[in-house]
Amino acid sequence: IACLDLVLTKNPSIRRVHLSGGSHGGYLGAILSSRYPDRFATVTLLNPVISVVGMTLVSDISDYEWAIYGLEYDMTRPRPPTVSELALFHERSPQPNGIIPPTLVLLGAQDRRVPPANGIAWCGWLRSLGCPVRCLQFPMSNHALEEPEAELSVVRESLKWMRRP
Repeated sequence: IACLDLVLTKNPSIRRVHLSGGSHGGYLGAILSSRYPDRFATVTLLNPVISVVGMTLVSDISDYEWAIYGLEYDMTRPRPPTVSELALFHERSPQPNGIIPPTLVLLGAQDRRVPPANGIAWCGWLRSLGCPVRCLQFPMSNHALEEPEAELSVVRESLKWMRRP
């Protein structure tokens, strides 16, 4: 946020900032948009990590979450998270606390890296707070959203979303 503030201070002609991120970048986007909603006009999240707890249980790279928080995890001997680990994972998950900027969530229905339930939950939580939100799923896409139709839709829909009044 300090970097964004510096850019805006040096470029006062910038009137609108769009926040976009995918996967763990979507995780950061969800956190930033919930903590600093006044800084962003619109948000686009692609297959965002929302529930760190869920990611440790169902992702095809579940060990990643353990590693980024400096926790030991042996892939040859998987184990369930302890209560304290679950608490840490929940604490580090994005939390919608109030008004969030209008948010577009784009999901690959076949995503095994960040299962679409993450983004669907985020959309539901934002709707319950009265935040403008749109959720699009691409039935044949996985984490990369790389099929030509999906890629084109991601660009098209993101540009439309950024132009919201």
